[in-house]
Amino acid sequence: MVGPVSVFDANRSDRRKTWQEELRFASNPNDKLNYVAGAFYQHDDTKFCVAQILGIYDLFGIPTAPGLQPGGYNNNPQVLCNAQVEKSAAVYGEGNYQFSDDTTLTIGARYTRDSKDWIGRQQVFVQQLPSPTGAIVPSFTWQQLGGLMSAADFARFPFGVVSDSHTCTVFGYGTYSHGFKAGGYNDQVGTSGNPITLDERKPTNPEKADSFEVGMKSELFDRRLRLNEALFYVQYKDAIRQVVVPVTNLNGSPGEETLFRNAAKMTTYGIESELTAKLTEGLLLRLPLSYQHCKYNSFTSGDPPNRVDLSGLAVNRCPQWTATVDLNYTVTLGQLPGQFVFDAAANYISRNLDTYSIALPYARFTQTYADARTLVDAAVTYNSADERWFAHVFVRNLTDKVYVESAQNVDPLWVWTFYGEPRFIGAQLGYRFLNK
Repeated sequence: MVGPVSVFDANRSDRRKTWQEELRFASNPNDKLNYVAGAFYQHDDTKFCVAQILGIYDLFGIPTAPGLQPGGYNNNPQVLCNAQVEKSAAVYGEGNYQFSDDTTLTIGARYTRDSKDWIGRQQVFVQQLPSPTGAIVPSFTWQQLGGLMSAADFARFPFGVVSDSHTCTVFGYGTYSHGFKAGGYNDQVGTSGNPITLDERKPTNPEKADSFEVGMKSELFDRRLRLNEALFYVQYKDAIRQVVVPVTNLNGSPGEETLFRNAAKMTTYGIESELTAKLTEGLLLRLPLSYQHCKYNSFTSGDPPNRVDLSGLAVNRCPQWTATVDLNYTVTLGQLPGQFVFDAAANYISRNLDTYSIALPYARFTQTYADARTLVDAAVTYNSADERWFAHVFVRNLTDKVYVESAQNVDPLWVWTFYGEPRFIGAQLGYRFLNK
């Protein structure tokens, strides 16, 4: 507890066990026909718990239920837990046939099957955990719980537990690619203290994308200039988006939850360009540049009659412009063995929308944005003559730029803002295990 009243204290913890295996077979890459084929499997077991002290309710005079510890919400922690088991299996193959030195045909495919199982409980007081009905047991306290993650033992504490499972099948890519991002469950549901509804616990469907790309890769002027250009067009279906939505807490006060929804159809297109020029011996200039235009064809959140149309908003986390200027100079100094590498770069990202919120009833939309910023980095690296030993000194955000990297409304209380890393100076000393 911080001070006489802890307005909002939270401890978010998770335990994750992941293992994966991949078996791959590849043919001789020097043959006219070469191919690679394989199989992949991943198993992920995650438990997530949040403990909160919400003394802010005491400031507004909202009473707690009988049987809890004296001192209101400030002295009675609440916990929310859920667990997920995700399994993913895939088989894939890609073949290349070289008709000539200039022409190669590539065909590939991937089949993936995902399954997800979820179990969870809404936010409850610690004293409610041992009762199958959620009745308050005054003798059961935080000390008897034995640690936050113990609340994720749903067999021991069955009150409020609901579960779900989901299986989906999709497949992958080629010259034209049909790709996907697996769906999943919301891990923030239940913060209102009300029983978790079917709508809250249902998983999002996979996000699917049809992608087209044409481009050019070239080396000019005796390989002193390399120019790579690409035009891309991507059509998304069931795009997964994060939205802050309003809820009414168990005590009647207004609140909010962060949910992921299959809410959007979206189109993205743009151009990526990368120029690398050898200006002099040892001096390289890199100029990556990207422009993208992102637009929602449709985007709604919520169920009738509270459905909100967000299709007129900008696509979140889609900066229109990104650009880098990078100078890299490699040189031998005097009689010292090995080489020094001096590097300086400026990276620009344009302002972009970060999080959507429809939680405030008196504001149609309350969105948060990530700042536009230009960050300057610099580094000096020494590599020994045999390229095994190296020493690296670097500085990130040289100008100590202050900028918002991410932000989210916690309506109607505050905006949760994360600032980018300030100036950071570091050094590394390392050894490379090289095969000669």
